[in-house]
Amino acid sequence: MLSSEAKTGTFAATGPMSTPREGHTETVLVSGTVLVADGNGGGGPLSTAELYNPVSGLFALTGTMTSKRDYASATLLGSGDVLIAGSGNSGPFLASAKLYSPGAGTFAATGSM
Repeated sequence: MLSSEAKTGTFAATGPMSTPREGHTETVLVSGTVLVADGNGGGGPLSTAELYNPVSGLFALTGTMTSKRDYASATLLGSGDVLIAGSGNSGPFLASAKLYSPGAGTFAATGSM
């Protein structure tokens, strides 16, 4: 079901993120929540992630990542996990990847590129 904003093509304010960020990833999870991960908070790459709940309009911190990165790529896998790979703009460039498990709310290292 579409929100009233989606039906009318308008924007509405929602709750603030815990950390301002740019160059982050956003991935809609199977549950309908949105994983917002990595990015740059103005002082360099971040290692934080948060979940956005579109029903409540609130963000909540989730999991701690093993490395800081920004301008990465995130892909929702068939398992429901999210693969986050690479890093860019602010450096260091990373060949590592990690998996986010929504059920556990955790990140784990996985194979390198």
